Amino acid sequence: MPLLQIKNLRRLMVGPVSLSVDAGECLGISGTSGTGKSLLLRAIADLDPHDGELLLDGVPCRDLTPVQWRTRVGLLPPESCWWLTRVADHFHNGLPVPLEALGLAPAILKERVVRLSSGEKQRLALLRLLANRPRVLLLDEPTANLDPANTERVEATIADYCRSQSAAVIWVSHDQSQIARVASRHFRMVEGPLNYVDLAIAASLVLLLALLSVRMQVNISRQLLVAALRTAVQLTLIGLVLKALFANVHLAWVSMLALFMLLVAGREVMARQERRFTGWWGYAVGTISMFLSSFAVTVFALIVILGESPWYTPQYAIPLLGMLLGNTMNGIAIAMDRLTHTAWEQRAVIEARLMLGQRWDEAVAEMRRQAIRSGLIPIINAMAAAGVVSLPGMMTGQILAGAPPVEAVKYQILIMFLIAVGTGLGTLAAVTIGSRRLFDERQCLCLQRLREK
Repeated sequence: MPLLQIKNLRRLMVGPVSLSVDAGECLGISGTSGTGKSLLLRAIADLDPHDGELLLDGVPCRDLTPVQWRTRVGLLPPESCWWLTRVADHFHNGLPVPLEALGLAPAILKERVVRLSSGEKQRLALLRLLANRPRVLLLDEPTANLDPANTERVEATIADYCRSQSAAVIWVSHDQSQIARVASRHFRMVEGPLNYVDLAIAASLVLLLALLSVRMQVNISRQLLVAALRTAVQLTLIGLVLKALFANVHLAWVSMLALFMLLVAGREVMARQERRFTGWWGYAVGTISMFLSSFAVTVFALIVILGESPWYTPQYAIPLLGMLLGNTMNGIAIAMDRLTHTAWEQRAVIEARLMLGQRWDEAVAEMRRQAIRSGLIPIINAMAAAGVVSLPGMMTGQILAGAPPVEAVKYQILIMFLIAVGTGLGTLAAVTIGSRRLFDERQCLCLQRLREK
């Protein structure tokens, strides 16, 4: 009889999964990010609600208390948590193996946890788990923060424990060579958690909303259905493009896609203004401003903050640029619409101030301030409400895909700050360029440069 049996295990975004692991066996699990590997381990550890059946030595999970199950089926998450001040305070059951076996000095037990490196925390978290003498080890990237020498020590320690305790191991790793070394069997999660039936159900809700709008004579059903269709087609196409781009990483291809995104965003900024500038200026103001802001902030973040190699790795560059462009585009469009509309409505005030000897920038100073404020209000509100009123989309997506909540929060904070800077710089640039374009070289107000309604 297998030591651990998993029958039709299903939880949010994962499953159904059926597999078994024998005593003394190591099962490797791999798959692309977002396929639910971490969520699967959490369900096996009975940390998340799930359907299906889990059996340990033939005993169903439901027949054991949560403490009994989680002691016998131990999960090692990718990020360890420590709640006491010193390392030794976490080891009341003693050390299951010598510290030296994992490249750690005995003196580390006296250290404060805050002084440990991420690699030391990871190895000590493994020791802390082994101290419970679990029958099954659920290991989620247990060597992700380790150098090759310590990776080898961890692999040897787990193999020794598995043999000596007749334990079973489920080992999640993105490293295919590691899976080949440690696992006797390989379970690959290749499909995402959503299928076309799930999408069809969501689409039916949009169709229902359209039918309700027809019945209530709201007259938005056509726009709603066209927008839904565009969403599905555009996202599908970009998914196919990104799939090809991820498989053929090259600066030229990444740059071409980034340029295309910028040009489309520039058109959207122009289209959202009621009284935009005539000629190519209507397109250029927003496009140039986004290039100066979103592109610069994205490149800075990729090189200085994220530090990926190469820095233009599309998995990071394209989503980051997309988030910055989308939010900067909204800010610039709102600010420019406010600027041009106010200038049109307050022509007499502007010219009266010019007649009193004020410079062009003095005559529209208050209008510029109000336009910039309008462009920045959405991102300020989003930051003020984040985590209290709403959970931002990126953070929600990461959590649903199985990322640790604390890590998802870190990335979301980073993105929010970058979006704020990108939107602020873009709005400032657009309002500066746009307000100057309202005047000629003699500082005469030229409202003929704006399109009439």
